[in-house]
Amino acid sequence: MIYNKGGKSNTQVARKAARMFAPRRSYSLREKTLVLSLVEEKMKDEKISLARAARAVNVPVCSIYRWRANASLPDLSDASSAFADKAKNHQGPEGFLEDIKEPLKND
Repeated sequence: MIYNKGGKSNTQVARKAARMFAPRRSYSLREKTLVLSLVEEKMKDEKISLARAARAVNVPVCSIYRWRANASLPDLSDASSAFADKAKNHQGPEGFLEDIKEPLKND
């Protein structure tokens, strides 16, 4: 029989080791923003805490806190999506060869 001086059970040690070697999940900025909006909706609609809402969407609470403090996440509001649509459909600046395009085509 082995004496355990630390007082921790083997089950606790095994769980901690499993957490240490679990693969980490990385999220894109868009995914982070969507998860944050999901969590906010759950908190508002179901009147639950941040921790319970994070657990419901299967994301660690510490990540939610970190993402909320991050100001560089994209804004997914209607105003920002309208701007994104405009930027996506923009043809870009007019070229400097516009003046001589016709003579170049004719040659």
